[in-house]
Parts: sequence; C-alpha cells; structure tokens
Amino acid sequence: MDFSLDFITDIFNKTVEGFKHMQFGAKAQLAFLEDLYALVNDGIPPNKAVDMLLHISKGINKDVAIAIGQKIAEGQSLAEGMRDWFSVNVIEIIRVGEEGGALAQTMKSAINSLGQRSGSMGAFISAILYPSVVDRKSTR
Repeated sequence: MDFSLDFITDIFNKTVEGFKHMQFGAKAQLAFLEDLYALVNDGIPPNKAVDMLLHISKGINKDVAIAIGQKIAEGQSLAEGMRDWFSVNVIEIIRVGEEGGALAQTMKSAINSLGQRSGSMGAFISAILYPSVVDRKSTR
C-alpha cells in the first residue's frame, strides 16, 4: 500500500475538519446564530455581520465565521455559507428569509427551532440515563 504525502495530508485535513464539526454542536450553533441574529436584526447586512463575528469570535466560532465569510465573498448566499456547519432545517429557514426579504424574522425562527431540538435531545438523553443512575444508587 503506497501512502503518498498528499494522501496522508488529505486524511489529516479531513480528520481535523471532522473534529471541528463535532466541536460546533447544537449549543455552539445556537450561540452563533443568536449573535448573528442580533446584528442582522439591528440592520447590519449579513456579510458585514459575519465579518464582525469573525473579529470578535475565538476558536471554532471564528472558524465558522471564516468559512461562511469566504462563501459570501465568493458570491454565495448566507444559507450556502452555512451549509457545512448547520442542519438542513436551519439552512432552509435562512434561505427562505434571504429570498423573501425577512432574514431577521426567519433567523429568529431558526433559533427557536434549534433551541427546541437541543432541548428535546437533552430531555431524551436524560430519560435514557436516568434509570441507570437510579439503578446504580440502589445497588450501593
């Protein structure tokens, strides 16, 4: 099996991207979207809002802002820029807002949707883990 430097570099880069996406979970997505919404709701155009987030963000949020900003700079929509980082539901809500001229209102809907999904997942995990926690305590 011949492993070229390009092959190894490609595998490394894909692994790093995978870890970044795992870091940008539901809570991080929600926080990013809320920050973006606050700026857009104040009348700042989406491309400028993403640029502002880029300058004030750190870590994974900065990486996300860079990626979205690059897509917008290439002439793509905000929704397209978000494609690699957010769920299809959120992206489609954002797309509708961009096309209909009501981005701030639809961003609020996306935030609500993401918040409900995050809350539902937490409740599901709690319900799954609760019996094992109770069982452990009763065996002690």
